Amino acid sequence: QAYMADSRFPTMDGSTSTTLFDYASSGLSGSLPTQVGLMVMTTELNIFQNGFTGSIPSQWGSLSRIDRGFKISYWQGMANSLTGTLPSQLGKLTRLACPHCGGFMMQENSLTGPLPTELGDLGGGSFMHQFRLNSNTFTGPIPTEIGRFTELTYGMRLK
Repeated sequence: QAYMADSRFPTMDGSTSTTLFDYASSGLSGSLPTQVGLMVMTTELNIFQNGFTGSIPSQWGSLSRIDRGFKISYWQGMANSLTGTLPSQLGKLTRLACPHCGGFMMQENSLTGPLPTELGDLGGGSFMHQFRLNSNTFTGPIPTEIGRFTELTYGMRLK
């Protein structure tokens, strides 16, 4: 499946069965490939501390098996130069609730706009190890749905 190939990511070899997508601190740059959303068996995504720019593809919300962490900072996407709004589709990451795993970390980017109410569905809407969106420039109120995280082991950082 050559349409999934991206020379920056050797694990994107056309297989949809890759479980770990870990390119943290790899010196990568450019936009995030939409094709990652096709890697439906992925359970952990780590792309923090690179030089990625542009927006987070809404297709990444299809990574519904992620349960170990979404790290664009854990979903780790932190410390990139991502812009735009957070796609509401990311709320589909309902398995992101492992008590000793990462969490949803998107801090230290340049994300803007309102927070999608669907983020309250992350981790099934109750347990989240870490939820970090600090050091961005979000606007508007914090959605009340995010208040459903009743168990935040390492807390929530929004400012």
